[in-house]
Amino acid sequence: FFTDVLKKTFYLTALTTMHLLWIREHNRLARNLQLMNPLWDDEKLYQEAHRIVVTEVQHNYYNEWLPALLDPPVASKNVFYLKYT
Repeated sequence: FFTDVLKKTFYLTALTTMHLLWIREHNRLARNLQLMNPLWDDEKLYQEAHRIVVTEVQHNYYNEWLPALLDPPVASKNVFYLKYT
């Protein structure tokens, strides 16, 4: 029982850390976009920063995480994966 709790605690800590990093990246982008586009309202800044962060996350998953997870022969046969490489 105790080892299961430790595993879940580690997993939640890692997940929380990743979420925090992406939130900080989003806020950094929103600040920079506000400097470049002073006429944009808060909603426009939020949406544009959100689009950029989603793109960064997808790029990391498809170029860093999936190749490490999938064997090269499996990845080469996966049509969905090939569309993004």
